Amino acid sequence: MQELTGEQGTSLVAAMKKAEVAAHCARRLEGTRWLPSPLRPLAAKPRAGETEA
Repeated sequence: MQELTGEQGTSLVAAMKKAEVAAHCARRLEGTRWLPSPLRPLAAKPRAGETEA
């Protein structure tokens, strides 16, 4: 989440359970169209048969 928001969220989520952390991050990322860096190259490439708009 720090990559997206620039905030250090470790202390905020440290006391949360995994499900709570996942829900918190999902709320923060909703509507941003953000992808983690390992997925960006895959999203940038058009698939076979598709053209870039």
